[in-house]
Amino acid sequence: MAITFLKQADIDKERWDRCVIEAPNGLIYGMSWYLDLVCQNWDALVLNNYEAVMPLPWKQKFGIEYSYHPWFAQQLGIFGMEPGFYKVSDFVKAIPNLFFRYEVSFNSMNTIDLPLATQRPNYVLPLNDDYTTLYNRFNENTQRNIKKANKSGFLMTKNLTSDEYIKLALNEIGFLMNEKQQGILKNLIEFLFQNNYAELIGVENEKSELLGAVCLVQFKNRLIYLFSASTQQGKDTRAMFKIVDEIIKSKCGKPFLLDFEGSMNEGIARFYKGFGSQAEFYYSVNKKRFWFI
Repeated sequence: MAITFLKQADIDKERWDRCVIEAPNGLIYGMSWYLDLVCQNWDALVLNNYEAVMPLPWKQKFGIEYSYHPWFAQQLGIFGMEPGFYKVSDFVKAIPNLFFRYEVSFNSMNTIDLPLATQRPNYVLPLNDDYTTLYNRFNENTQRNIKKANKSGFLMTKNLTSDEYIKLALNEIGFLMNEKQQGILKNLIEFLFQNNYAELIGVENEKSELLGAVCLVQFKNRLIYLFSASTQQGKDTRAMFKIVDEIIKSKCGKPFLLDFEGSMNEGIARFYKGFGSQAEFYYSVNKKRFWFI
């Protein structure tokens, strides 16, 4: 088994993307074009003839390179053939010493055989069942908030433009990001929407003002709740409960997996769990090397 380190310019992106698409654990975050959008520089580890791949996004500080985990890509790690064929530790050992530090959030199908790995929750909901069955699994608080949202009389809209969605997102949550991160989000949403990877689903009030919206991304059978934002009126009227309920209602009875992109924030996690989603754990590893001392 040969694991090779490749610089970004030397990666065969067609073979890379084929590997991610065909992998049982393939996620949209691992596609070469997605990586190009969310991080300026990324190199990679490749097993044999692109049988498994692991991206290594990197930055440079004071002339020293370090690998980091980029925004808007919840899970990376190793994508490829049946996960049991390789060891995560073998890939980690192959990370070149030119990176004085590496940070990786592996995906949920990577079996971690490393010390000091941090467990993180994701929340997923299979949508195979009919809507009534799924609704009955919502907790009482979620059902109550959906009823409150429905009484508002506000309307769902799927006719949002990427500009309308981005304006809402940056107005309501943009303060949490620096200017560069805002630019990455804008470019990512525009690309996903224009290339039919994303649906932009929102709620409007009687004045046609956008109260809340979600960017829902589809890759294979996974529907990723990539990014959401709401105004104060949207929060007061439980607009996000209405949006998620509508997503479930429109996608149920099909072999989709709704991926909420879990959160370490207790309140956000409680919102996801209220729809009957279950935890799906992945692991993050962050390690410094001291070769430069």
